[in-house]
Amino acid sequence: MKKNGLPYHNTSGFKVPEGYFQDFEARMMSRVTEDEKSFGDNPFKVPNDYFEHLGDRVFEKIETPKEGKVIPLFNRKIWSYVASVAAVVAILFSTVIFNDNSEVGFEDLNITAVENYLLESIDTDNPNETDFAPYEITASANPNIDKEALYEYLNENIEEPALLLNEN
Repeated sequence: MKKNGLPYHNTSGFKVPEGYFQDFEARMMSRVTEDEKSFGDNPFKVPNDYFEHLGDRVFEKIETPKEGKVIPLFNRKIWSYVASVAAVVAILFSTVIFNDNSEVGFEDLNITAVENYLLESIDTDNPNETDFAPYEITASANPNIDKEALYEYLNENIEEPALLLNEN
């Protein structure tokens, strides 16, 4: 305090009259009793038979809550949309995964299926009258075919060798 230049005071600044706390309890009790006398008897009075009919009156005033619209969590319409989307995704997934985009070549042909097709489409009753022009393999179509190798292949794989020996 001396640094700031403020003088130091020994008094607190609060004063109480002399003898104030000597009779304080007696004065407080007399004041409380005076306040109680001014109220008289119990100021809160309940009418007769008030609590007997209280429950009935309360339930009359209570309104029954109106039931709101119930919205189910699992709607059938939503499930139908989900199922259709799942089906489309499954179809797309299966076509992409299981669809091989490899080209079909002569290696993939079934020899017995080709033989059966040719036997059914060619009239074998009279081979001399059958027109083989659409079935002929010309040298210009595949120049790498050796006639000897072709003859051996046909001998091994064709069941009716009589068709090969026809030299007319």
